[in-house]
Amino acid sequence: MQLLTFAQLNVFATALVVSAVLALLCFAIARALGYTRNALALLVCAAAFALLGFVTGSIMGHSRTPAVNAVLPAALTFLGGTLVYLIGTKGLREQVGTAGFVLCFALSLFIGTHFGARMRFDFDSALASPTVSRDRQLEIEAAQHIVDLQRMLNAAELLVLLNGIAREKGIDPVQLRDLSLRDRLAAKGAAASPAP
Repeated sequence: MQLLTFAQLNVFATALVVSAVLALLCFAIARALGYTRNALALLVCAAAFALLGFVTGSIMGHSRTPAVNAVLPAALTFLGGTLVYLIGTKGLREQVGTAGFVLCFALSLFIGTHFGARMRFDFDSALASPTVSRDRQLEIEAAQHIVDLQRMLNAAELLVLLNGIAREKGIDPVQLRDLSLRDRLAAKGAAASPAP
């Protein structure tokens, strides 16, 4: 099993690029508004919120289940709780940074949702293509062929064993094949038990 394929690296790169761009956008807006405190911390936190939003949106968009019913309330609760905590503990002086976090999270959630939906659409389209369907049918037929060959080999091996037993016991092989499984087991048990 290959851990990283080109498609997975594409997803990782997209997530990182979107998060970095949104974090830099948040940082630039905060600087333009005069926010000078903890600029590096603002950049790192904005990138973390952006990455969390993108991953959440991508998973939600890629899901085949109605994930919006569960993810959207959770995301809004997370944002609301974070805002209440940051504004409540840090005061109004941190509103610019907090607004930047919310902006990064919301935009990356939106972008991630569309990215995940596009990935799901591309996957479904590729799966429904005639080439994939044909290849799948050929693989099924090849697997069935292998199973049939193994079944024939097992039957031939069983016939060789039955003929060998019939020769040892001096029984007609056709009669031995006609016996039921219970009779065969009884004959095998009687042959295995020592004579008195």
